[in-house]
Amino acid sequence: MKAKELAALTELARLRRTKTAARLAGIQAQINVLEDRRGALARVATAPPDSIDEAIMQDRWHRWRQQELARLMTEIARLQARAQPFREDHAKNVARVGVAERLPIRPRRAAPD
Repeated sequence: MKAKELAALTELARLRRTKTAARLAGIQAQINVLEDRRGALARVATAPPDSIDEAIMQDRWHRWRQQELARLMTEIARLQARAQPFREDHAKNVARVGVAERLPIRPRRAAPD
């Protein structure tokens, strides 16, 4: 393979890697936001209630929190499934760049006289 062709293939592989990384980054940013929300809801600690009214309010809040956690987990799972093909494409493109960068550029042999 000629040095020019190899350089062009390496550059193409790098561009494809950048493109797939950008596609994946958008979905991953959404996943990160939802996971942060889920983590914040999961870490909330509540004090024991002082009255029946507080106990009722806490019970309602805990039920809402469980529903919200379930909704967030479902949304995260949906986004993870949507991101999987992009992850696979990105992994392939990263591997292509690695292979292209490791290919040796051999000088052409002189034609026999």
